[in-house]
Amino acid sequence: SQIPAMALPTGYQSAAGNVQFNQSGNVLNVSSQAARSIANYKTFDIANFETVRFNLPSASAAILNRVLG
Repeated sequence: SQIPAMALPTGYQSAAGNVQFNQSGNVLNVSSQAARSIANYKTFDIANFETVRFNLPSASAAILNRVLG
């Protein structure tokens, strides 16, 4: 059986709002306690067996995810 390639976002970093990234296996948690945040990525792909979770402080909070290549 062939093992599928990982496709989670890569090259992630916080640009504003102190965004924290925590990858465990096929899950990437993206968290911020700021009302407005910006995260930069080199790539942003999610395979069908992977999960990206955004944890923000409220329903009115927002995060801009920029893929810069």
